[in-house]
Amino acid sequence: MELLKTTYSDFLDKVTSSHLDYLITHKNDSFTIYEPKIKQRIKDKLEIFITEKSINIEELKENIDKKVKDYLKEITPQTKLPITSWMRLAIIINQHHQINIKNIIEYYKEWRSNEGRGILILSSPKHNKTIYIDSFILKGTNEIEEFNHKWIGLKPALIKNTPRNNKRKKPDSGVGQRNYSNIKRAINAAAVDINCNEIYYQTYIDNNNKKLHEFNGNISSLYRFMTEKRGLSVKESVFRKVVSDFIKTYYRKNRPPREITKPKTI
Repeated sequence: MELLKTTYSDFLDKVTSSHLDYLITHKNDSFTIYEPKIKQRIKDKLEIFITEKSINIEELKENIDKKVKDYLKEITPQTKLPITSWMRLAIIINQHHQINIKNIIEYYKEWRSNEGRGILILSSPKHNKTIYIDSFILKGTNEIEEFNHKWIGLKPALIKNTPRNNKRKKPDSGVGQRNYSNIKRAINAAAVDINCNEIYYQTYIDNNNKKLHEFNGNISSLYRFMTEKRGLSVKESVFRKVVSDFIKTYYRKNRPPREITKPKTI
């Protein structure tokens, strides 16, 4: 699949903002405040103009840009690269120049949790190359020309191990039929309740084409809701083992916008 691509201009803005936040937050510990317009070198890594109340953002951005161009000399603000390449570049400038890259890391994590979920391998058919995605972003400056390759993401099929006795595991295994039924019944009741807006009725279809309800929060939040608001009485450890059979949760509260429906009849 095609990888998300963004411009160098966007990358530079994110890194500058991230490092600026770092400098402001840690300035009392990291460096001394000097008189206006006196250029000082911070830990011999990055030069900026600084006053008691402000940091020259353009100067900061220019210096980060210079560091980047030590590795990618032909880069321009309009240069577009896959998000995996930007993550690799961010790690390089962080390791070699101690530039804060928190915003890039967060952006990359968000992508890996959504569009990039399941991508394990990068492939460049033109150059007959494949590499694990994590190996690529941690590769550093080795084979720097790889930044110009056209990469696509691959989601290899996962191998499912079949139990030796070929007996299908019961859904309520390990929690008991009563607990399993109580959890299922409580969640279904909340999903069809027209007064319950926290649980969405059968709005998610999993890889086995099974319809699941949805909850825009993590399992702990769902457990608190079900026990405090819906009267479910079961241990959280038991709840966690089986809840995914009935409902899709979102750790980052990033449920995609979908039409909210309730069944016409219960």
